[in-house]
Formats: sequence, structure tokens, C-alpha cells
Amino acid sequence: MAEEDILKRANRVLGVASSQATRRELPAGDIEEVVRSLQGSLEARDAPFLVRIVYDITLSMERYIDVVKQNIKAVGEELLEKEKGTHLSVWGIGDHWEGTLLQTNNYTTSQEEFSKQIGGIHRFDGVDDAEAYECAFKRLAVAAYDDKKNYPGSKIATIFIGDSLPHRMKGQIFSDNGCPDGVDYKQELLKLTSTTDLFYFIGCSDRSMATSLQESLINADDPNQKFIHLGKMVEDVPPLLIAAIKLMRNPVSVQDYLRQLPPGQGGRIAGYLALPPPSQK
Repeated sequence: MAEEDILKRANRVLGVASSQATRRELPAGDIEEVVRSLQGSLEARDAPFLVRIVYDITLSMERYIDVVKQNIKAVGEELLEKEKGTHLSVWGIGDHWEGTLLQTNNYTTSQEEFSKQIGGIHRFDGVDDAEAYECAFKRLAVAAYDDKKNYPGSKIATIFIGDSLPHRMKGQIFSDNGCPDGVDYKQELLKLTSTTDLFYFIGCSDRSMATSLQESLINADDPNQKFIHLGKMVEDVPPLLIAAIKLMRNPVSVQDYLRQLPPGQGGRIAGYLALPPPSQK
């Protein structure tokens, strides 16, 4: 791509009008560095946004499962419609002693295929109350690592939905038979959150102690990790993901996006991301 074309595209990305963009002479050695930097910024903007949605499909989720599936569908469709380059994948997480621990799907950009993925996940009964979240964390970390290799420059979001807790979590209030593979949930969750760009845990439990323990899985000092209640999933998760990915790809566009949200919502989404409330132009 010619230097002039790259500069024009960069101005459009940054919202700089042509009349505001003045050309200045650079030493020959600096021009190549500027062009490479702009090229890299543009490639990052156009890189895929990979969203993997994983939900607990054991018996205790039965009373929430219809709402969860509806919410997953609504979130996915809004992301496909509003955020360029979104790829979606739906996984189901069961428990040990039931055969297939994880039900997985490849990424898709098709709403029809996405709906089929949601409908194709089948339920498990479960044995104890704690679930194999620790093994899911392990598999998800490996998947995110592979995504980074297969989709250079991509950004990855992992959305984990459940009403339970991993095995051997301190303060566990459920029956817990442990992980037969000896997987440590803390180590695997750290690997996952270090590999995925965004990690959101959607809590479904109506028990305050369980919710408190789920919240403790999140590192409150990391703005890219969030705990969100199921009741706020459809309202908050799509704009939060879109705002977060814009913050990574093109930070100057975030405030404009937040201003477009309904009154009150823009400020709430900004709060999730530790940003100032959107100012009105």
C-alpha cells in the first residue's frame, strides 16, 4: 500500500479530517518507521474479534437454561451486527464421570450457524454440586493460545456462564468430589486470563454465598475481567464487549461510541472499563 494511502486511511480511523491533516517532511529513515507503525495499527483494527461463549449445561442450570440460551443468542446477534470482524463459538461444559466433558464448536460469522451451535449443545446430569470449571479453564486457555497463533493480531473474549464453582475452591459451599485429574482451578484460570484479552464470568446463582465466591474468581484490579449477573447479560455484555474492543483497537473512538448508548448506559459501561463518563458534545 502506498504511503499516501496509508496516511489517508489512518486519518479516517483516527477521525482526522483531510483539511486538518498537514503533511510534514520526515527524514528518510523515519518515513519507513511511520508507515510500518500505521500499517500495524490498521491491521490491528481489522483483525478478527474472537468471542467464545461457554456455559454450564449440568442439571442445576436447568431452571436458567432457557434464559441463558436466549441471552447467548441475543448477545451474539448484536455483536455480529454491530462489531466488524466478530467470530463466535459456543461451548458447553459438563462434569466429570459423564463421558464428554466439553462440547465445542468452531468459530462462525453466520447467525444461522451460531443459532445451530446453541441448539446443538445437550445437557448433562452432573454428580456433585461443584462442576468441572477447572478443566474448562484449562481447555479454554489452550484454545486461546492456539487462536493467537492461528489469527495473528486477533483479540479474544471468553464469556463463561454458570451457577456453580470449580472443584476444590476454598470456601466451597456445595458437595465437591474433587477433580479426578488433579487440575488446579487457580493455576488454570490464571493461564486463561493471561491468554484471553477479555474474561467475563456471568453468574446465574440465586445464592448470595455462591455469587460471592464466583465474584472472587475475578481479579478486580484487571479492567479486562468482569463479573456480571445473568440479569444484566443482554443489556450490558454486547456494549461492554464492543467498547472494550474499540478501546484496544482505536481508543479515540470509545467516547463517541459511549455517547451513542442510551442515557445512563454509556456511563455504566464506562464504569466497567474504568473510563470517565462520556461527555456530551
